[in-house]
Amino acid sequence: MLTPLRRERILRQMSLYDLRARTGIAVSKLSLIEREIEKASEDEKHRLARALNVKLGDLFPTLVEAQR
Repeated sequence: MLTPLRRERILRQMSLYDLRARTGIAVSKLSLIEREIEKASEDEKHRLARALNVKLGDLFPTLVEAQR
């Protein structure tokens, strides 16, 4: 099963290196975040959403559920 972050990245035909160029987040960290091994900081979450041009809740749905 694809995580939301990986799904959005693949839909945009972006590599982890492309995403790194847009966010400044190391490829190794992106990989860990994408596989849900490591959590992204709030700043990283916002940078990822901006880089992929999606809402924060699209990448991190648990954030939306927690706010309800």
